[in-house]
Amino acid sequence: MNRYQNLTLVLTGYKGSLRKDKSESFLVRVENSPDGSYQEDKEVTSVEIPPGFRNSLKRLESRDLSIEELIELGEMISSLLLPVTSGPETRKTVRNFYHSSRGKLKPEHGLRIQIRAENAELGKIPWEYVYVPDPEMPPSRRGREGFLDLDRKISIVRLENRSGHIENVAREKDDLRVAVMLSDGDGTDWPILNLDQEEVHILQALEGVDGVELNVLRPGTLTQFEDLVSSSEKTEIFHFSGHG
Repeated sequence: MNRYQNLTLVLTGYKGSLRKDKSESFLVRVENSPDGSYQEDKEVTSVEIPPGFRNSLKRLESRDLSIEELIELGEMISSLLLPVTSGPETRKTVRNFYHSSRGKLKPEHGLRIQIRAENAELGKIPWEYVYVPDPEMPPSRRGREGFLDLDRKISIVRLENRSGHIENVAREKDDLRVAVMLSDGDGTDWPILNLDQEEVHILQALEGVDGVELNVLRPGTLTQFEDLVSSSEKTEIFHFSGHG
């Protein structure tokens, strides 16, 4: 896609605890959409994180989910990020915003789903696994095509917390593992990127910062990415720049 239209989602108002006997909930609001419409602060939708969700995330980290279980997890994530329910003063659900946003795209345009999580626990949820099935597809025949991150017309990105404040995340004894993949692509139809300069900026930003283990991957091949995600050493922050 040469051009994307933005659908911006704000996740805020987190309440709860990771203890098994405590529920978790938060608020979702559309801050911007391709047609310029949005939800006011009073139009937030409250969603509750379902029981068993955190356990599924642990199994995801251990790569212990079948494709059917992965789809089930993706649908749970979809119910949180793009809820079909609405708040008492909501005129249009977040899921309606998503579908109407896709409907307004020109053939040459894509939809960029921007996610701003204003709480550390919400930021740790792998929103990139969001799964929206084709309503005409029977559940028994659903496959990988429902994962939005695999849709060439969809881009999922995370925005910096605009408030400038996010709760501290407790660190374990190991360094924070950061992987940076820089890729120019393999064709001549794409604009030239100054990835050398970007690498310099990243190295300068982390210079003198303790507790960070940086892994720069160039030329940014699919094999390098597959090796990274299959490694036993968990990468906690992944930064990609380039042409996919």
